[in-house]
Amino acid sequence: MDARRAIARKEAAHAALETALSSNQVRALRRSTETGWRGEQGAERLRERAEQVCEEELEQAQRKLQRVRATQDPKELREVGLEAIKTASRDTLCAMTVKAAVLDGVDVNTRAAAAAESWLRLAVRDGLLQTARALVAAGADVNHADDDGCTALHAAAKTGHVDVVRALLQARAKVDHASNDGRTALYVASQSGHDEAMRALLAAGAQVNHADDLGHTALYAAAQRGHGPALRTLLEAGAEVNRAATYGCTARYAAARNDRVEAIKTLLEAGAKVDHADNDGRTALWVAARNGLLKAVRALIEAGADINLATSNAYTPLAVARSYKCKAVVQCLEQAGARE
Repeated sequence: MDARRAIARKEAAHAALETALSSNQVRALRRSTETGWRGEQGAERLRERAEQVCEEELEQAQRKLQRVRATQDPKELREVGLEAIKTASRDTLCAMTVKAAVLDGVDVNTRAAAAAESWLRLAVRDGLLQTARALVAAGADVNHADDDGCTALHAAAKTGHVDVVRALLQARAKVDHASNDGRTALYVASQSGHDEAMRALLAAGAQVNHADDLGHTALYAAAQRGHGPALRTLLEAGAEVNRAATYGCTARYAAARNDRVEAIKTLLEAGAKVDHADNDGRTALWVAARNGLLKAVRALIEAGADINLATSNAYTPLAVARSYKCKAVVQCLEQAGARE
């Protein structure tokens, strides 16, 4: 009978952990946690759980913690625990659930083998620092890669939770682990413009010029999205401003194609070649003209771009702008002296 109860307890703990980390419904999580206090449990087990509640909210619960440690009465312990749960954060409740699940024999790496995301990745994605620490302390594989090749560090970098990024790095997360498409956590953070997370990754030794499967670097990703602070951080860290992707495009090309005028200026100030062309001879000015991006066209002309530089099939910026009926761009180029 004891063995059956232990198995049932483990299964229930596994289900509770899954619910806690896959849902952001704090009320439901709180109800679930409270349910675990209402069953028949001995004073020692109740004390363990009550200490978990109070330790997670230590600054706000010093008196409750002292009360928990001083009493032997299960009824009083239960009252203290329920009172603390009513004000506990989602992070605290999830961390408690992790610790309770471990006590009931749950392997915190179980989900990683059967689902698209591990429990650790779910926790860091939502910025649950205490929960992430509890999972790591319980033996969670910090470098486990899910189906897309991404680790928990990728998830933390994408959402910009810098404290979680630092915690994972302290737990020996591989800073330059690449996903299935060759992207590192630094690339992901740069793409999202999370400057503090980028700085934490760079301080941990992230390779600033690492390129993904298409040859795109973190600088390219930041330029594409127009993240100014991210661009400056990467340039300060030694990013190669004129590094070309597999098909010849540079970060400045990516900025021009997406009308990121400030990014264009930042990259030019850092030494980007204004007339660099891709493998088909298309310059940043050409692609901006093609897409009708007047602001980018003006910025590149002001920077001294060759307004008549044609592609490998002799297609000039003016010709392509006229072909795609970009009237404002055509007028701008003609005023600058462009010809077909």
